[in-house]
This record gives sequence, structure tokens and C-alpha cells, in this order.
Amino acid sequence: MKDRVVLSLLTILSLLGAALFYSPKLGLNLQFGLECPLCPHVLAFSGSQVRDFFRSTLIGGFINFSTLLVIWILAKIAAYAVKKSKQVKPLE
Repeated sequence: MKDRVVLSLLTILSLLGAALFYSPKLGLNLQFGLECPLCPHVLAFSGSQVRDFFRSTLIGGFINFSTLLVIWILAKIAAYAVKKSKQVKPLE
């Protein structure tokens, strides 16, 4: 259950960050610098500005989510390793 909540939060934060990053495509400037560090600077896809915004947001959100997922998995592996290392009994 806890993992589902974390994955849901990562997904929401990733898409929200990408939406903020690409907000100028809709005429809004909601950027503050760290919302989507890995989002590509795509000038325009073909089609309307709204479709361009959603397409860019989905691509950037997926990149953000993938990065955060890898970091989260590495943190879980490290926590598991620390927990196991504390359970090992020293040799006498």
C-alpha cells in the first residue's frame, strides 16, 4: 500500500513539473527553474498549442517519472541493504 502511494505521488509530481515547465506554450509563465530539470526544450510539434502542450507535458512527465523511479528504487535497495547488514551476527 505504501509503495502505491509513493508511486502515485511520483507520477503526480512528474506530470505537474512538466506542466509547469511547458506552461509558456499556453501563454502562462509558471516556470520557477527546478520544475523539470530533464525536460527537453521542444519548440513546437505540429498542431495546436493545446495539443503541443499536452504532448510535451506527457513526454517531459515520463522523463521526470523515470528518473524519480530509478532514484526511489535505488533508495529502497540501499535501505534494504542497511537493514540486512544490521541483522548479520558477527563471528565469534
